[in-house]
Amino acid sequence: MGKYNSSLTRVVPLIDQLREHHNFPNNLIKTINGDYTINENPFEIRYGIKEIAIMPSKSLLIYLINNLSVLNKAALGKDDGTEKYKKRKQLFDLDADVRSDALSLINIDKTCKNKWYVFEGYTHPDIYIETKNYVIIGEAKRIEKTFTTKTKWLNERDQLIRHIDSVIDSGKQILSFLLIDENLIGTEDYKTWLRNYKNKEYYKKIYHIEVKKKLILHLILILDSQPGKNFKINTGSNT
Repeated sequence: MGKYNSSLTRVVPLIDQLREHHNFPNNLIKTINGDYTINENPFEIRYGIKEIAIMPSKSLLIYLINNLSVLNKAALGKDDGTEKYKKRKQLFDLDADVRSDALSLINIDKTCKNKWYVFEGYTHPDIYIETKNYVIIGEAKRIEKTFTTKTKWLNERDQLIRHIDSVIDSGKQILSFLLIDENLIGTEDYKTWLRNYKNKEYYKKIYHIEVKKKLILHLILILDSQPGKNFKINTGSNT
């Protein structure tokens, strides 16, 4: 992993450098898109060894219970004798009482992790910054030639969509972006990914909510670098 770790060689040097200056969130956004301004101080900055794990949005979890047909039922697998399997099987068999229990439990559960009524796991963005009115969330790629496009239960579910979805209930403006090695840009997988993010229809993969927020999706190209050394930033944006 070491020298090719995207967090170590991309995220940490970039954020450390930008944090040396006043109004860090604004410096970051202006690095990506010079036409955009944020004049707010962050109260949470998570990256590198302090990377955040974000639970799935409750609005998504509720939607999935009410719309079981979007789930990959084959992921249920064979009966392993556990209570989790039993409850999920009853859900897929449209047991109204179990469905009601699931919805009630989601509403009171503070972690929503590894439970029979939870069909989406935690997501781990490489960069997470939160201010009073904004959530800035980013994903970094260094040597990966492909990207995650599905989860166990959802067949169309890529990483940046999951990041956006995890904070959609905050009611804040979401600014999301990609931090990508320059050498990956010509690959067909990344061309497809970026093309998708320009298509408003693609955001229907945030199943449970009509996307009215302006989701600003950017592309940052970083030339080869190592921590502690100067590195060049080239930017291109998709809005």
